[in-house]
Amino acid sequence: IGTTVTLRVCVQYQGIVASAPTTMRIYLASQNQNFPALARHLTGSTGLPADVPFPALTPNATETCQQTTIKIPTTVLGQQYLGIQMDPDNTIKESGEQNNIRSSLITIQ
Repeated sequence: IGTTVTLRVCVQYQGIVASAPTTMRIYLASQNQNFPALARHLTGSTGLPADVPFPALTPNATETCQQTTIKIPTTVLGQQYLGIQMDPDNTIKESGEQNNIRSSLITIQ
């Protein structure tokens, strides 16, 4: 609770041209939320999100990684879903947006 944690997020971009720089949105939620229906709704869920600048992505499924530090809110305990959403404002033109969000169940003590 109130702890600072470091996250390392790696993205594989499948576009055929380099992207513009974008944003990585980090959030916590008590329920697993899926893109696209509720992704925007999550932006105020528990004191997060943290919007982190993400560099331009190299084309053809090259992996790009970014490390950032976030502080877990003191009001959050127990099992939570830590979610990452890439390009939440749709600045990168894509044929499909359905693979831009992932979440994992974590326990906060």
